[in-house]
Amino acid sequence: MSKKQDKKKWRLNPAEVSMGMNGLNSGRPGQFERKLKTTSAVVFLTHLPTGIKVEGEVPPGNYSKKEMQQKRAELKQELFLKLEVLVAKKLNIKGR
Repeated sequence: MSKKQDKKKWRLNPAEVSMGMNGLNSGRPGQFERKLKTTSAVVFLTHLPTGIKVEGEVPPGNYSKKEMQQKRAELKQELFLKLEVLVAKKLNIKGR
């Protein structure tokens, strides 16, 4: 291997990762009952070739749609890094 390839860090291919979500809503529905509604979400990522799965949850709270999208994106990024470490261990990739 050349020195350039040695320095390059192994990265998980996002095309090999499947993402799924489950959302939970509780509270009274209605136009004026919005503040009583509690929302949470479970995000899970699966590495398709190995079948390794990680999941995390956005804590229940009163989130706007934009806030929930932001929280899910942050959680997805954290889970992707965890999945990358687990896959590297499974495949015996050094330097991770």
